[in-house]
Parts: sequence; C-alpha cells; structure tokens
Amino acid sequence: MDTSSERRVEITGSGRSGSVVYREALGSLSFSWEFGGGDVLAIVQVEDAKAWKTQPSWMAGRRAAILRSVADEVIRQKAPNCRAEIDEAAGVIVLREGARTAQPPPMPPKREFSMTNFRSLRTALALVVLVVAVIAGCILWFKNKVLVIDPGKGTPIGLAVRTDTHIAILIESLVPYMPSLHRDASKDRYRISVFLVPLDGSEPH
Repeated sequence: MDTSSERRVEITGSGRSGSVVYREALGSLSFSWEFGGGDVLAIVQVEDAKAWKTQPSWMAGRRAAILRSVADEVIRQKAPNCRAEIDEAAGVIVLREGARTAQPPPMPPKREFSMTNFRSLRTALALVVLVVAVIAGCILWFKNKVLVIDPGKGTPIGLAVRTDTHIAILIESLVPYMPSLHRDASKDRYRISVFLVPLDGSEPH
C-alpha cells in the first residue's frame, strides 16, 4: 500500500527543544529534537527506542524511508539551508548547517622536473638508441651474410705483369648481390683488385 500521500510531519517547539511527530495511515512515530552546537543546528531522535528496534508491523523494513521522510520535511519546514546525516540503527537525524554541494575532485599534484628526472630520461633515451642500433646492426649483418650471394674470389683479366719482386695480375669479381626472381644481370656491379705473388715464395696478397 502506498501511503506517501498520507504522510504528515508535525513539528512543535518550546525554547531549545521540542517534538516531531511522523504520521501516516498505518501508524505514527514520535521524535524529540533539541538544538546542537557548532555547525549542528539540531538533533532529532526517536523517543521510543524500544519500538524503533522491535519495529511494529506497519514500519517493518521501512526505517530508512521513514527517517528520510522526517529529515526532508524538517529541512523543508524549518531548516532549508541544512543537510541531514541519518543514523538508521539509532533512529537519529543530525541537521548540519550548509546545503550539501558537490565537491570538485582534488587536483593531482604537480610533478616538478628535477635533475633526477632528467638523468632518468637521458638514461632511458640512451637505452632506446642502443637497442635500435643493435637491432639495425643485426639486420644489416643478416642481410650481408645470409641474404646475399657471394660470387667467389673473381677471375683474372688481362696479362700478368712481372716486376723485380712480384708478379701482379688484375682480378675482376662480382659484387655480392641479393637474389630475386627478376634479377637484371645488366645491372651487376664488378670490382677490380690487384693480386700480387712474391717471387721469393712468401704468401701472395
């Protein structure tokens, strides 16, 4: 049964205290109030603590809703600039001055750039450069040692020339290249080197 339209809250006072009576079609509940101190304007609490704890059938499971109705109505009638703090278990409502306002989120603390941060950044940058250099070196080595074809030591061209100490001959060799399905042999590159053979029987170079 919806009794919201039949709810009434009656407030009376005498000096620094008074009473608040909550009424609805199913029953009623009495509260007492008194002025507080500091930012507490007033304290409203259930008079019959035993009834509040045992909960008569008409208010079973509705304590929070009843307290909220009483708090809202007291604020509307007597304390429009207050906010309510409700203790459901004790049946107590504390009215504090100042309407509840949304608090802006705290600003994150500013991080100051220090020499420690600079050194850390410099170390991290050096590590990144080192890693990139190692990876580039590995790729270059793999390309030159695995992916290219070495055509060999070359072939002699022209006539050999003899001096007092050596025999010299020109050697033509194909520059190593990467294989492909559409290789154009006309674009091959060659290099020329001199092969020296000492006449005294030492190692050629």
